[in-house]
Amino acid sequence: MTTSRKISGKLIPAVESRLAKASIADIGSVPAIMATIQCGKAAVTCTGLIDTGADLSLVDQTVFDRLGDQAPRLHAKVLSTGFVNKHLVMYNLDIKLAGPEPGQTLDFEKVPVVVTDLHRPVLVLGRQGMLEWLRVEIDFPRGTVTLIQPHKFTAEYPSLARELPGFERVTAFMDKDGLVQGIVMLAMEMERFLDRMVASDQNLRIQVEGKLPARATLRDKLHAICSARKCELLKPQIDRFVTFRNIAAHAPGDAVLNLSAQAFLEAAERIVSRLSQERRRPNKEPEATR
Repeated sequence: MTTSRKISGKLIPAVESRLAKASIADIGSVPAIMATIQCGKAAVTCTGLIDTGADLSLVDQTVFDRLGDQAPRLHAKVLSTGFVNKHLVMYNLDIKLAGPEPGQTLDFEKVPVVVTDLHRPVLVLGRQGMLEWLRVEIDFPRGTVTLIQPHKFTAEYPSLARELPGFERVTAFMDKDGLVQGIVMLAMEMERFLDRMVASDQNLRIQVEGKLPARATLRDKLHAICSARKCELLKPQIDRFVTFRNIAAHAPGDAVLNLSAQAFLEAAERIVSRLSQERRRPNKEPEATR
């Protein structure tokens, strides 16, 4: 049985609570963990504020300046609110979260981080590249927070862990000799992933809808999306993935003896990794969003 990794932190006064006393104690506190930002040989340690509502992580300019100029810069983004445009500069940074015990750490590589003026020397931990990998448990009565990296498969199959919300449940079944159930569940997660891709991308939706039959199968969806995304090289992985799913769902008991969890997960990881890369790849100048 594989085990999860976890670290603990505590609740600290929120920025607002320095200005006015909250009527309820919990409102004036936020979960925090010690965080070390690394870039090349440079490193800086600061307080990491856990913000489950933030899509991206943010670091205060004064903290970032202590790293020097080694950080790899990502494409810029423009955020529009009303009549105000704000230019955001992003960097790829390695981040280590540490608990109170020696050796109690969680490491993350190439996390997209926005550098801005937070008026407090902190790192705000957002979802992309960070919290999306973790389970966050907050205990307000005790004033503590626990970050849990649920499964070793999170590191072995990072795209599946990031893009498929039910991946932890799948690995739990596979850990308990439930390979058939795990394969069927992951196939369902894959189909939801594909549906989300099509629903969120108008151009992809236009390309795909004309190629799909009225009652499209999982294989139909995979081939149509991969064709639209110019990912034809994924055909061997698609065939393996769908074949395993069909055997698990429909074949007699003896046939499942030839199934391999590793082969199935590797095929799924390759598919999701490539499609998610294509989805995130910028194909034109950044646009203002509202």
